[in-house]
Amino acid sequence: MLVVAVKLTFMTWVGVDKILAVVAALPRLVVISMAHAIKYLSTFSIADAVLAVKFFTRFTEKNHMLLNGSTVANLFVSMISVLHRRAS
Repeated sequence: MLVVAVKLTFMTWVGVDKILAVVAALPRLVVISMAHAIKYLSTFSIADAVLAVKFFTRFTEKNHMLLNGSTVANLFVSMISVLHRRAS
């Protein structure tokens, strides 16, 4: 069983029930990944950022994605590279 320690102040602010409800709805591998991320980020005292469940959303609920210009340029370079390898 995977247990994630949460600061008492954060649990009071968000509510344990809401955290558990969100986590229970996630796939098992996502929960395990988040637990490891929280454990790692706790060493830097920044795990609260991952625990802000109000920002959680399913990818299927989004129909768009915002990307900055450099990200789009890097994706274009990657696409050209893949196409070039396939043509070779």
